Amino acid sequence: KKALAALKHLANLVVFIVDPTPHAGYTLEQQQKLMETVKARFSVPILVVFNKCDMTKENQLEKAHEVFGKEIQIEGQGMTSQLKEEIAEKVGIKR
Repeated sequence: KKALAALKHLANLVVFIVDPTPHAGYTLEQQQKLMETVKARFSVPILVVFNKCDMTKENQLEKAHEVFGKEIQIEGQGMTSQLKEEIAEKVGIKR
């Protein structure tokens, strides 16, 4: 409850991390449903990030894109400058 309260009153951005591997403990559909619940509850931008892309098979990433949308950025070796700019813009940092 405290974490939700902190997000609701303090967060400028929510980073929602998705594990597209079959070992996540939750299906992609369950993770997507949770993301939709978070979206409905909070009025801040939500940045969806796929984790463990370097350990994910191509068909698993394709399925994740089907569930979460094609606009998700995938980078196995850190963030691209485009993603850094997007985060800065969403939290109001002027560069």
